[in-house]
Amino acid sequence: MEKKILTTILNNTYTLSQLRKRVNILKNYLTLRFFGNSQEWEKQANQFDPEEIEKNLAKANILNVYLPFETNSQIAATLGQYMRKLFDRVILFDIKLDPSLIAGCALSWQGIYKDYSLRKKIADNRIQLMESFKKFLK
Repeated sequence: MEKKILTTILNNTYTLSQLRKRVNILKNYLTLRFFGNSQEWEKQANQFDPEEIEKNLAKANILNVYLPFETNSQIAATLGQYMRKLFDRVILFDIKLDPSLIAGCALSWQGIYKDYSLRKKIADNRIQLMESFKKFLK
């Protein structure tokens, strides 16, 4: 049952925080709507276990996306749709703020961190950049 519910929720859920929020809203709604009046409904509710979904999420590979700016749900949806189209599968990601990044992003997947920002390019080419500035100032 959890897989069917999770699949339905994931149709338009892109970030880990969105997923947690939506599962919690669903649990609260079902509890309020059905489980207050009947023990039979309460038995059915026990089949829907948000903690079990959380355990499965802990095993899942989450793509951490580091951005130098705050995002909104529209940016998250656009990014999520792009990634699903690119990878042809459901990818959950967690957006994290890193204001030290310059004009780009950094990604972390399965413990591997890659910085695709201008900050990284500047750091990698620092010596050449300094030499160019010195020549320019002469």
